[in-house]
Amino acid sequence: MPLTIASSADQPVITFDLARDYGEAPTIAGSPGWCREKRVGYPETPPGGSQWQDAPVDLEGSTYFSYPGVPAIDAWVGNAGDYAQPPLKPGGDSQYAYWPLNVEFVTSSPEVEFRLLAPAASIEPGRILVNGFPISDEQTEVTTPAGNEYTMRLTFPAPAQRTITVIALDAIPGRFGGAAVASGYTITKSEVQPRVAIIGDSYTNGAGDVFIQDTFAWRLADAIGGGRAPILAGIGGTGPTATINSQPESAYSGRVAAVMALAPSTVIVSGGATRRPRPDSRLPSRHSWTRSAAASPGT
Repeated sequence: MPLTIASSADQPVITFDLARDYGEAPTIAGSPGWCREKRVGYPETPPGGSQWQDAPVDLEGSTYFSYPGVPAIDAWVGNAGDYAQPPLKPGGDSQYAYWPLNVEFVTSSPEVEFRLLAPAASIEPGRILVNGFPISDEQTEVTTPAGNEYTMRLTFPAPAQRTITVIALDAIPGRFGGAAVASGYTITKSEVQPRVAIIGDSYTNGAGDVFIQDTFAWRLADAIGGGRAPILAGIGGTGPTATINSQPESAYSGRVAAVMALAPSTVIVSGGATRRPRPDSRLPSRHSWTRSAAASPGT
């Protein structure tokens, strides 16, 4: 299904700084510094302030960021004060099935920069939406040593109020250390949007060179109005009763509680695709989403 792409006025130039040291300032000239993710039990750090807390991210208490469709974000064990990442889905450890890190905020700044840590040597930094529209249907791939700190900078044609959303920021598992804007501008938490949840297998979660933000699942959520806040609850090789490594929690039922805690307006169950091999995991997804939507209207 073709996507409606963001207008030229909302098309940023994307640049990466792949040679970073921990704690380096943003590359945006004159920026007040990083707006950091708020941690549970601690006050929110002002832009450019020092943050060392190793507590989980306070998903509701931040004034900077929303995390649509994300049930939890933990302190990253490798550097708990600097970065945070979502946990594994229930039973998802053998499939490396982490919840995607979705981040959204509002700003009028002509420049926006994300502070990230590469989970692997070759990654897609995420699907970027501006005011709800993707900037492209193509994904940018970044090559940098695993564990390397890097930044992604968006430079827009002119200042304007924009809602910036990134689905699966920093690939899987996304490691987030804040965002920055130009001098004189702010980052503000966006309003909560209706959510679409999709429980499925690798056709939902992605596999090989197909990342989670590239599967049919995000396209389906976007087509029915949930592209900014999808709950992508897929684990490869699982099904309504099928499990991985004899872990009962990896079956679809093991994800229901986490999904329903996010109060989705629509829940779609996509099952059985892994038992019907196809040569390209993108192809059956584009065909099967219409069946899923037709079978589950408003559920």
